[in-house]
Amino acid sequence: MRRRAVKSAAEPRESSSVVQHASVGPFGTILQAGRDMVVYEAEAPYRLSWWPKPAGVPSAEQARAQPSRLLRASTAVVPFTGRGDELAELRAWRDGPAPRAVRLVHGVGGQGKSRLAGHVAETWKGDGWQVLAAHHRRDPAAPATFEPEGLRTANRLLVIVDYAERWDSTDLLRLLADLGRPADATVRLLLLARPAGTWWQTLAHRIDADLEWPSDSRALGPVEESPAGRTRLVEVARDRFAALLNIPDGHLIEVPAATAAHDEYGQVLAAHMAALAAVLAHDQRAPVPEGPVAVSTFLLNRERVHWQALHDRVDGPLATNPDVMGQAVYAATLTGGLPHHDAVAALQRIGVETSQHPGQIVKDHALCYPPPAERGAGVAVLQPLYPDRLGEDFIALTTPGHPYDHPGDPWAEGAADRLLAPEGTPRWTRPALTVLIETARRWPHVADTQLYPLLRAHPELVLQAGGAALTSLATMPGVDLSLLETIEARLSHERDVDLDPAIAALTVRLAEHHLARVKNPVERARTFAKLGTRLTNAGLYHDAVEADRRAVDAYRRLAEHNPAALVELSGALGNLGIALARLGRHAEALAPSQEAVRIDRRSAAGGSRRDRDYLAASLNNVGNRLSELGHPVEALKAAQESVQIRRRLAKAEPDAYRAVLASSLDNLANRRSALGEHEKALEATEEAVSLYRQLTAESRAVHQGDLGIALDNLGVCLSEVGRHAEALPIVQEAVQVRRELAESNPAVFTSGLAGSLDHLAVVLGTLGRHEECRVAAAEAVRLYRVVADANPGAAQRHLAAALFNLGTALRSVGKSDEAAEATGEALRLYPTLATVGPGMIQQSSV
Repeated sequence: MRRRAVKSAAEPRESSSVVQHASVGPFGTILQAGRDMVVYEAEAPYRLSWWPKPAGVPSAEQARAQPSRLLRASTAVVPFTGRGDELAELRAWRDGPAPRAVRLVHGVGGQGKSRLAGHVAETWKGDGWQVLAAHHRRDPAAPATFEPEGLRTANRLLVIVDYAERWDSTDLLRLLADLGRPADATVRLLLLARPAGTWWQTLAHRIDADLEWPSDSRALGPVEESPAGRTRLVEVARDRFAALLNIPDGHLIEVPAATAAHDEYGQVLAAHMAALAAVLAHDQRAPVPEGPVAVSTFLLNRERVHWQALHDRVDGPLATNPDVMGQAVYAATLTGGLPHHDAVAALQRIGVETSQHPGQIVKDHALCYPPPAERGAGVAVLQPLYPDRLGEDFIALTTPGHPYDHPGDPWAEGAADRLLAPEGTPRWTRPALTVLIETARRWPHVADTQLYPLLRAHPELVLQAGGAALTSLATMPGVDLSLLETIEARLSHERDVDLDPAIAALTVRLAEHHLARVKNPVERARTFAKLGTRLTNAGLYHDAVEADRRAVDAYRRLAEHNPAALVELSGALGNLGIALARLGRHAEALAPSQEAVRIDRRSAAGGSRRDRDYLAASLNNVGNRLSELGHPVEALKAAQESVQIRRRLAKAEPDAYRAVLASSLDNLANRRSALGEHEKALEATEEAVSLYRQLTAESRAVHQGDLGIALDNLGVCLSEVGRHAEALPIVQEAVQVRRELAESNPAVFTSGLAGSLDHLAVVLGTLGRHEECRVAAAEAVRLYRVVADANPGAAQRHLAAALFNLGTALRSVGKSDEAAEATGEALRLYPTLATVGPGMIQQSSV
């Protein structure tokens, strides 16, 4: 089956008019830094707190009762060692010339990211920096209030975000935007995350595009790589734990040779766990556990001893017995901390095996694993078992199916399904799936018995959990590819601006598998075609061109022997033209687009409605390509024919062809406007906007991008006929819609946002709002610079037009020297700009 052509790039209109920036949306917090105070009206997506001092070291009695307390990064009981290169890099980053900068530190769980951040925080505070922790608003442990008294005079600020991959990119960007408000403060944002995949690529692009902050990433590897180094790492922790536990001969414990030889003990947490288990075993006169699983088993057994002791104590025994407490810990480790009401609901859904009320279990669990001392607005009970790696091992060892000497609980066999599968999307879906996926990376039986069956039966869960969960699953080593195929089958064929990058990661993984094994030429052609579409949707245009070329070649060979493949060839040619145009390679894009029209015209003669719609789509695409190359009359003819075809189709089947008719109408408006037929252009684009409003109300994720383009076109058309006051709210709405899109997928939508900002100037400049125009013009130029840096062929002309607009705005507010500089740069980039007419409105194609 032929795939639909993807949407073409939003093409900013060139104009000598100026623009206005729509202000960044309100975020609902008060942030004070430097000498500025910024007040926002809506709720913030984050909470700030002072970076906490290291937690108090537990007493020997407390540590013996619950040894896992000694492993928490927040206690920092073991002296920080190693990481000299990383610390030097961070110091150089801190002291660099940029006033604001972002760095991601990423690595597998247990690598020492949190310990590194804690050491950096304490060191930098000693150097006069103010250090904050940022929590997402979904985290009920986040502080309800923050007193930023010390920030009023701060001029050096470090903000640390843990588990950054679990934040929405838009929320991280809002945090950055707020932190960037003080003009005279030096700000560093340190993100900690396990992966650095699609989510980071998207975020880094947007940080550069919207904020112009330099951003980079650093993979955190093992702290020690040699056997001697690993031995030293374990010995340092061994001596510290022995001292805390009052075991005087603990320093004599030998580090097993197997430990020194095991690569895993180059990780900070694994080394500390091995050291703690060795000291405790020595104290019990038991054999020192060897190997990661034996160490985890030993430490988890000590947790159970602690639960038993609390249950058996004479003074105020816990009502919850160890078996039930284990089930509560299992649930808590999946869900993460929750407000009390949700914690009770989670225990009810997962089905703990007891006659007790879940509320009592929550209370008893909080005595074993207390919430943070500084509680948020919603008290975060049902705290997970820390550190993360030990919690993941607890889930794995409690789940039957592993070969190790640790009894599983049959109750756990369907626990994940009970917690997540019923109807509705509980608030713990995202963290629970994240923990389950991370556990499955190291424990195959969890993947086979928990994760895979859950997602086969309910593949929609991973989509509900968001792009980060889908990307993590798609890139998981050894993932069941048949499961990925099941999930892919649930994906819509339409665009989804929130999931497109993750869908691309999923498609790349499946394509690699299929192309390595499948020899059938039809299946290979379809794989290339699907890959090209998904890569284009994600903004990966260079890779998309390669995939589309492979699809064209494959379908061309098939069509030599089977004329039925021509329809697929046409689709591949159209998509190749679109991907090339996205890269600014307009001359190359025309030939495949024209060939697609020729093929579809033959098929449509006496063909089905589908064949006629394919011809209309190809006419849309070739019209855009002709317009890009300066052939407006030929482009108009193609657009008119496309509308005629689709109007007849929509009359017969409105629901099936309403969206494509809107697309053709929008393109017709583009073509008429380019020829100065402004009243007719307005008529066409008004009809397109009306259709897109209906469609967006029904499916926002699919049609929001189309609505943004159509609104932009409508605003410009209204200006062209002198209705500037009516145009203003329309173009402002276009900016709002496209800003939201750019936050979700900057690689695809940043250029369109810049174009809408550029068009907003047409109205504001005419209405005499010159200072607003200057601000907006500056943002349009800044966005186009970012786009032009990554893709000069596609954006340089639009950067020149935006610079020209900025020059006009600057002159209007009396800044003649700056205006001359902007205009001069515009003319150097695009010498023919002064002779260019009103140009094109936005383009879309299906």
